[in-house]
Amino acid sequence: MKLPPELAYMKDSTRLLNSNNPNGLLVQHDNITDVGVHIGGYQPQAVGYLAFTAMVATGDQFDCTPRTLVPLATVLPQ
Repeated sequence: MKLPPELAYMKDSTRLLNSNNPNGLLVQHDNITDVGVHIGGYQPQAVGYLAFTAMVATGDQFDCTPRTLVPLATVLPQ
């Protein structure tokens, strides 16, 4: 996943949420922003989410014009 420059990933904040982990399971490494995270196998129509926390830069670090910040993620079959 690639975050916009105005966002910084918060270390140890990634959680996997799915039917087996409805309250979230802490992901034991912070690979979400570089090599990615393997979330296991899923049947068709099954759902899994990765949630994480990011900090937004302060106004002195970028101009404060209105904008939409969109993280970019890629999902690949194994």
